[in-house]
Amino acid sequence: MLNIIWPIFLIVSFIYGICFGNIEETNLSIFESTKDAVNLSIQLLGTICLWNGIMKIAEKTSIVSKLKEKLHPILKFLFPKIEKSEQVYSEISMNIVANIMGLR
Repeated sequence: MLNIIWPIFLIVSFIYGICFGNIEETNLSIFESTKDAVNLSIQLLGTICLWNGIMKIAEKTSIVSKLKEKLHPILKFLFPKIEKSEQVYSEISMNIVANIMGLR
């Protein structure tokens, strides 16, 4: 659905810019928005790398494994079909532990 909506927005904005003589402002806004998007992507990439590193360190500590064990009854109730030995259980536990530790 978004594959249809966004091109329509772009086409309508270009037609509006051409019809009302705002094509220069439209071009400037396109380049400015592109610059902002690249800056945001670089900032988010750095943040994601930082927290992924912290989570890798936290995975190796005993605190995280203890918190995972404490979460086992709750996860067993919420997800009864998941076995404890499955990778999915570990990923869900790690996500909840990260949220508890404030590493969102």
